[in-house]
Amino acid sequence: TQETRLNAAAAREWIVQHLTADAVAPHFAAVSANPAATAQFGVDPSRSFKIWDWVGGRFSLWSAMGLSIAIATKPTVFTELLDGAYTMDQHFQSAPAAANLPVLLGLIAVWNQNFRGVTDHVVLPYNQRLAALPAYLHQLEMESNGKSIRRDGQATDYSTAVPTWGAVGANAQHSFAQLLHQGTQRISVDFVAAVRDPGEHAGQNLQPLSNMLAQADALASGQSELKESVVAAPNRES
Repeated sequence: TQETRLNAAAAREWIVQHLTADAVAPHFAAVSANPAATAQFGVDPSRSFKIWDWVGGRFSLWSAMGLSIAIATKPTVFTELLDGAYTMDQHFQSAPAAANLPVLLGLIAVWNQNFRGVTDHVVLPYNQRLAALPAYLHQLEMESNGKSIRRDGQATDYSTAVPTWGAVGANAQHSFAQLLHQGTQRISVDFVAAVRDPGEHAGQNLQPLSNMLAQADALASGQSELKESVVAAPNRES
């Protein structure tokens, strides 16, 4: 992207100014669909990792573009990420429609948007380490499905996507959860949790899990009180 090239150029300029031009090659690595361009930039070909030009940015983390993930975590963690993606790919390819999770999620989305009047979709991960998940999903959903022309070139006559957003569940409860429970819009919600998190102390995730289950129950069951300002209608999509 333009931003990536600008950052790379600024980094190269800093190295040339403070070291030498010869220091560019050993201090850079690149992931690109155009190895010739990275070589022209000054990257050593042995440090250039190629990806296919048909890999969309939202799917690229499972390709060589995931190099930064492997560096930030460790190679074994990145391998586990690949294994998990492979397992889900196999499930999607082989599971019958009635038990196929991606198929069911897709059908529920079509139903909610076109028959239930849902205007937004919110993702609430109840784990701080999944804080970036909603931002990733709003690109995945809206860039993938935010289209009005079908593959055959014809215009669609139904909703293909709605705005997708979200936040860590604990933060949502103190910011926009009231809109989900009591607002006039119909907003569908996905709750995401880690049953076991090796990064947390024993039992630390029990409270977030309890909060998540309570929020899901409240969206489904609603709340009827004598005080009108706290009434929440039931049957909210989640």
